[in-house]
This record gives sequence, structure tokens and C-alpha cells, in this order.
Amino acid sequence: LGALHFANSAFLAPVHSLALIRPRSVESLGSAGHRVAMSSSAGDQERYRPCAGALVFNREKQLLCGNRKDVPGSWQLPQGGIDEGENPTAAAGRELYEEMGVKCPDDVLPVQTLDETVSYKVPPGTWLEKQGFVGQRMYWTLYFYPGSDMP
Repeated sequence: LGALHFANSAFLAPVHSLALIRPRSVESLGSAGHRVAMSSSAGDQERYRPCAGALVFNREKQLLCGNRKDVPGSWQLPQGGIDEGENPTAAAGRELYEEMGVKCPDDVLPVQTLDETVSYKVPPGTWLEKQGFVGQRMYWTLYFYPGSDMP
């Protein structure tokens, strides 16, 4: 991703409910979450690529997002595939660093990896379909940025 920006919370889905989430320690997050296997479960005919994303909020309840280099003017959250045997928390931290150069716990503090996932299908003809996937299953990890400027 290219330029980073904190989006105003009025632009986003409500983030006030984040105050209800109890922070975990960095140590507990290192092993938190289950490991993800690339194969689909028995009886599941559709394969979804497991992905991890990072949601970074600051004190002003703004969300960190990046302007895509390959599609200028298109803003995106850091996210990407979960490697075989990697847990969603570790993958989200890796993607946050790879795509935005933001390190955990140096720059941001982990809050929680959400238990809920979001699955979506992709249009035909994408590289995901060529790899045998019908879509992606997203795991999201929340992070807090304590600084007053950009990470």
C-alpha cells in the first residue's frame, strides 16, 4: 500500500463498541487463535482462502487505511493470505508490517482477534478462482495505535 491515512469514524461503521472489548496481553495474543489449514472441511464443496486483516484504531476512533499503489484513489485495510499452519493473529501482524511497515507491538498494541469471520465470493476469472478458491474467509485482528501522528 502507498500513503497511509486515518479515516474519520463518521465515514466508517460505528466503532464505539470497541470500548467493550477487553485488551489481551501481547504474550497471550502470540499463541491466540486457532491455526488455519488451507484445505476445506469434509463435506464442504467450496474452498475459501483464509485471510487475515488488521484494524488499527487511534484515540480519536479513526481507522488506519492505505491508498493502493496499483489503484490510486482506492483505499484498503491491510490484509492477505494466512500461511499454512499460521494463526490469524500472527498473519494479521505480518500483513500489517508487510503492507504498511507498522510493527506490533513496537508501533501498535494488539487488542483482540475476533472470533467471527466474514466470507465472500469473488467474481469468476480472478486469480483466486484459478487457484481453486471461490472466495475468501476473513479473520480480523484489532490493534490500538497510542500515538498522535501516523505510525
